[in-house]
Amino acid sequence: MKKILLTITIAFSSLLVVNNVNAQCEAAAGLPVPPLTEFDQCTQDIDALKIQSYTEEAGGTTDYALAVTYQRPDTTYASAWFAPIQGLSTDGTYDFCGLPLGQYCFHSFSYNQDELDIITNNLTIQGFASCLEGNEPLNEILSCVGGIFGIATIDAAVDSVLRVLVPAIVPEFIAPNAAPCYSIVPEGMEYCIDLTCANDSAMCNVDVAQYFNDTFGVSNAPNPFSTKTVVNYTSKISGLVDFKVYNNVGALMHEEVLNSIPGPNRFEFNATNLIDGVYFYTIGDEQSATPNKMIVKR
Repeated sequence: MKKILLTITIAFSSLLVVNNVNAQCEAAAGLPVPPLTEFDQCTQDIDALKIQSYTEEAGGTTDYALAVTYQRPDTTYASAWFAPIQGLSTDGTYDFCGLPLGQYCFHSFSYNQDELDIITNNLTIQGFASCLEGNEPLNEILSCVGGIFGIATIDAAVDSVLRVLVPAIVPEFIAPNAAPCYSIVPEGMEYCIDLTCANDSAMCNVDVAQYFNDTFGVSNAPNPFSTKTVVNYTSKISGLVDFKVYNNVGALMHEEVLNSIPGPNRFEFNATNLIDGVYFYTIGDEQSATPNKMIVKR
């Protein structure tokens, strides 16, 4: 069922990309002023992390949040943009109890909750994602879809998940220029802090929600490409994973099994047998499959 859902969603998401290009989006993500660069949760009040001002205010909506990512010290991730999401914050405060020390980054984005409600109240969407019952807040939506697809990063979870959630069959979004409105602060505009001390998890009264599966993170370069591209992915497991390529209507065009090792992996994909166009590919196992997009252009 999960594989069928992923195939259908990939096909629908390609239609949304077309709508999104033409959409006149009224939402704009605000750029917060970092409150500090280092934080010691063992001695400092968590309120020290609160956002006091924005150099650029969010616009077009009253709904906004900050996604918190963890940048591993071994530089497994190219940037905080591609690091796994730990959770969401509305004001910059975040409970780091039990989390590893290191760099955490906050990414600002805006969205319209009423538009998300239109999506999650749709019975067909609920049929695809049984963990949605309607009117869920953003963190529950991302948790639900992230649990299905294993999407874990800002680039995929915040941007693509919202696209994944909006198949063109939702009546309110069929019309041109009617794609859901949201805005993400561009890569490089996030702010980061160094966590120097965090209370032991046994001393914490609040469990930190882990919203996403951090099994796979995928990308390819160059993209667009003519015939060959190098696909990079990070795995927490050692074993076989599936690599699948779909066209823009969800038809499976290529499939192969990869032998992955824990940490960074890479392989070359030859698209000689594919015609020019937009394709979606996934890398995953039976528990999760992370999608991404590639463009063949000769």
